[in-house]
Amino acid sequence: DVYKRQVHGERMETKEEAQRREKHRSKADREESDVIKRKFKELYIEFNELEKLDIRIVHEMCGFYYDLARDCLHRYEKDKKALAKVIREYVEHGIAPRDIEKQLRLRELLEAQQYEQKLRDEKQLNSEAGENGNIELPSNEHTLIYSTHNHTLHHILQFLDPRSLARAGMSCRLLYELSKAVSLYKKFCHILYRSVPILPTENVYKSAAERVVNAGYGEYEPEIRAIAASDPRALVWLPDVSQFKTPMSFFKKFGDWRQLYLQGPKVRLDGLYKLKEKYIRLGQRTGVQILDPCILVEYYRYVRFLGDGRAIGLLSVRKLGQDALRKILSLDHPSQKPQETNTYGAGRRERSEEATLSEGEYILKGDVLHLKLLSKSLLLEIEAKVVSTAINMNDCLIVQSQNLRDFGTFDPLPNPQAKRSFLRAFKFQRIASFLNDVHPPTLRSMFE
Repeated sequence: DVYKRQVHGERMETKEEAQRREKHRSKADREESDVIKRKFKELYIEFNELEKLDIRIVHEMCGFYYDLARDCLHRYEKDKKALAKVIREYVEHGIAPRDIEKQLRLRELLEAQQYEQKLRDEKQLNSEAGENGNIELPSNEHTLIYSTHNHTLHHILQFLDPRSLARAGMSCRLLYELSKAVSLYKKFCHILYRSVPILPTENVYKSAAERVVNAGYGEYEPEIRAIAASDPRALVWLPDVSQFKTPMSFFKKFGDWRQLYLQGPKVRLDGLYKLKEKYIRLGQRTGVQILDPCILVEYYRYVRFLGDGRAIGLLSVRKLGQDALRKILSLDHPSQKPQETNTYGAGRRERSEEATLSEGEYILKGDVLHLKLLSKSLLLEIEAKVVSTAINMNDCLIVQSQNLRDFGTFDPLPNPQAKRSFLRAFKFQRIASFLNDVHPPTLRSMFE
């Protein structure tokens, strides 16, 4: 480089610039540079009759190999004209003598083979160490965690919940690699996803089934009475609960357990889903009115999901505040009415309204949620698709169908909401206190 700058008249590097460049170089580069300088000094002492700049160019032309540069200088030591020609060809065109290029290619090939053999040996040692329960120790890491066997660390990580597992993976490179093990996420997926639907042990439709059994003569058919007495869920999940199993092909498209846990759809338990409904119905004409009146009906529907397959619904004609929703939908006070809450600003309080509570069950079949809410003798059936507005948020339920029918019949009732063509979606609202009712703790940690 120095020779090229002298030949082409370029500005030479100052001492301050050289010191600044040397300061920013890495330690490995500095060590390699020190070796090259030491070898160059040995060449300059041996061939002191030649120009120092010529020796430096020959050293660079030979790939900074000391023995190869030494042989080249021995060859052209007595023929300085031939040496000047070789140097000129290299400086101006970057061409070295054929024998030197051949030697360089052979040496580069040999170094590449040695490097590949070194990688194979390290890989074999690492695989043997993995089978024996050891881990690869980085040369610059001498902490306690790097001297621990990998099966011990893996065993410790198995006791962590998803949130703690993610935090452990952010502590160091080793735990980051170990925390990505697919087997660590298998138990989480077994809690969230099952091919057989997860339903509560206590049947929430038992009271409605008793009303059907104890109803008057002729109100319900004998077959309906028999089904309600033996298995009340058979009147809810039609045609059978087994038809709501998630096919295995749905889980296989995620690849492994970790991707299923991170990207799979799930119903959130750390809050509730709310939907604002509007529709117009015809009223009754009075004697004074000429035309039939049109009435705008507006109400709010709230749904809270529990981890055991239960769901609590709330229907209100007014928008409720977070405090009121927390009191009404809490498991400690499932039938409490909404109290006065300030949702419209200071000085204006929301009027206490009679709200309709309902209880039911839900099944998540793939990414489609099937919800069955029972209020007195009416059964509301909602089919919605779980959608995320951001990565793995699961904060939206797009309603695909909605039916209303009596608990003891199979025919749906007239529903003005069923014919609506525009998009209806439940939006998620987080209420952190709902996590206190979620069991087991591992399931609770997935939504913290």
